[in-house]
Amino acid sequence: MAIHYRIHPLDFGKASLIMNGEPSVAKSSAKRCHATNATGKYSEIFVDEPFAPKPILYTNILLHQCKALLKARVEAGGPPFLNQAVAHLSSLFHDFILNICDDDPDDWEDTIEEYFDAIVWDDGVQGKKINELICNKFTLWFGAIMGAWSAHMQGTHFAAGESANSFFNGPNSSTICIEWMENWIAGNIATPHPVAANAAAGETMHDAVKANYV
Repeated sequence: MAIHYRIHPLDFGKASLIMNGEPSVAKSSAKRCHATNATGKYSEIFVDEPFAPKPILYTNILLHQCKALLKARVEAGGPPFLNQAVAHLSSLFHDFILNICDDDPDDWEDTIEEYFDAIVWDDGVQGKKINELICNKFTLWFGAIMGAWSAHMQGTHFAAGESANSFFNGPNSSTICIEWMENWIAGNIATPHPVAANAAAGETMHDAVKANYV
C-alpha cells in the first residue's frame, strides 16, 4: 500500500523550529518562517541545513498527537494552560531523546527513524490521516512525565503572574521546560533501579527509563 503525505511549508517550518529547540518561535507569527530579515527563519529552515522528510513528518505527527492528549487532559479537569504547551512538549520530547542518546545527533536521528518506522500507517484498508497516527514512544513518555511536569509548570506559571498564552510565547518558557527535564533526569539518576538485581549492579531509575526508549 502506497501512502503519501503532503507537508505545507508552514508545517515544515514549525516542525524544524521544534526540532531546533525553538517552540516559542514555532508558536509565533507564520511570517517568521518565511522572512529573510534579521529575525526571520527562512534560511535556517529551508536553506542552510533543512531536516529530512522523515523527522519533519514525524514531528508533525507528534504535534497532532500531543494536541489531542493535552486537550483530553484539560477536558478531564487539567489546567487550561496545557492547551498552549503543544509545541513545547513536542520539542521537549526531542530534547529528551537527544539526552538519552548522549547528545549524539546521529544516534538521535537513528532513534527517531526507528520510532517513525514503527508507526502503524494504515487500518488495513487505507492510509491514516496525520492526526490519526500515534507514536507509542511519545504516549509512554507523555504518561511518565505529565503529572510532575504539569504541576511544576502550573506553579511556575502562577508564580510568574503570566497568562498561559504569554507564558508559552515567552523566550524563557523553553528554558524552564528543559531545566525541569534536567532535574527530572537527575532525580532518576539519584534513584536506584526498581529491580533489586539491577540496583545491586549500580543501575539507576534513569537506566530503567532509558531502556524504554532506545
